[in-house]
Amino acid sequence: MFRDYAEQWMRGQTFDESTRESVEYRVRKHLYPMLGDRPLSKINPGLIRDWDRSLYDVLSASTRSVVFAHLRAILGAAVDDEKIVKNPCTARSVRQPRH
Repeated sequence: MFRDYAEQWMRGQTFDESTRESVEYRVRKHLYPMLGDRPLSKINPGLIRDWDRSLYDVLSASTRSVVFAHLRAILGAAVDDEKIVKNPCTARSVRQPRH
């Protein structure tokens, strides 16, 4: 599940304490509601676009961009760890929110 992998990813990061707290908060608040209980293999570009669209009126573009960067990093690590084949955040049809 995405949540399990994201928790593992966060434990492995060398953030300072305040950065760790803000990353954990953003991941839990903005990624887990839609992605937390999904298998990594079921997260595709369409779901990423839907997730971003769901936050369009909720978060500023700069906050959406930061949360997207966390998602891209988590899924990039999942590719490196051979949990998934491709990072759906890097698909041509997916664009990082601009701030």
